[in-house]
Amino acid sequence: MRFFVLLLTLSGIYSLPLLALPPFSLPPDDEHQQTRSQGSRGCPDSLGELILLSGKELKTQQPNPIILFWLQTEQPQSILLVINETDIRQSQPVFEQKLVAQGKGYLPVKIQGNLVLGKSYRLTAGILCRDRPERASALTAQLIRVDRPTAFDQMVISYYHARTPQKIEPIKVD
Repeated sequence: MRFFVLLLTLSGIYSLPLLALPPFSLPPDDEHQQTRSQGSRGCPDSLGELILLSGKELKTQQPNPIILFWLQTEQPQSILLVINETDIRQSQPVFEQKLVAQGKGYLPVKIQGNLVLGKSYRLTAGILCRDRPERASALTAQLIRVDRPTAFDQMVISYYHARTPQKIEPIKVD
């Protein structure tokens, strides 16, 4: 009986701090956020950072757009970019490219895949840990081809008209 009373007392004492916590709420959405790569599990190497400059939803008018990333890494890193249709039954990627890059700056990647107007795609990109996709520091975003010029299209045009952009030249790997 004493054990039961002691157990109830201790459980009441330890649950009090939980009752004092404010209710959980999601942070406000910011449509101009950048999408950053997430850390990888179990990678002993420092991979650097890969950022998609459009946020979680990238809209473009171009059938073969240039996707702009910001890369910051001290060592040469393998980067994998894959675009799939959002239909889960589709097994083949629309576009897949592996490249190696190093440095700090903009990383442009030209998509060869002829995106269909009005269709939604899933873009996945990541810095690979020792060339292993399952250990990548990855990011995902929705890619949609629309019928009008977008802010992302304007950003790409501005990038190519800038006098001295910090540009990283990737090495394509097959």
